[in-house]
Amino acid sequence: NVIFRLGSDLPVRPPRSQLADELVANEQRWLRDLAPSLPIPIPAPLRFGLPNDSYPWRWSIGPWFDGEVAADVAFADPVAQASRLGRFVAALHTPAPVDAPFNAFRGQPIGELRPRVAANTERLGAWIDGAAVATRFDELADVDDWSSEPVWLHGDLHSANVLVRDGAICAVIDFGDITSGD
Repeated sequence: NVIFRLGSDLPVRPPRSQLADELVANEQRWLRDLAPSLPIPIPAPLRFGLPNDSYPWRWSIGPWFDGEVAADVAFADPVAQASRLGRFVAALHTPAPVDAPFNAFRGQPIGELRPRVAANTERLGAWIDGAAVATRFDELADVDDWSSEPVWLHGDLHSANVLVRDGAICAVIDFGDITSGD
């Protein structure tokens, strides 16, 4: 997606490719329902754009959040912000309805990620303690498969999808990969 400012408090977010059209549709369908129950703001669309002769895909207008991506800034109190993000994730992880989107690349049992984690660890080489990462991953992956009903998942929750203002999380963004799963 690409983001354009519309005035001072709205972003217009059209996809750059056909692939993102379905992801935008998922955001349009589900984020307004989820937003009220979450303790951190999310970009629930305020207006929807639909495909037409001028533009072939769905697009959205949502709220603007002033902040910087967490990957680029320091938290004033990292422990407090980790707790806030944990409460956000716990609030999001509620049972997903049967018609919730499913993404085969998100929400799978963690053990299925072993080859990808191993390849990434190898690629990082001396930058990290690869043996320690492998050991910790094996500990975390040694759990029973999820046997309860699927829950809502962000699907792409990382530091570039968390916004920070004045040292505190102000929004969690980019729910294109919202899915149900483990």
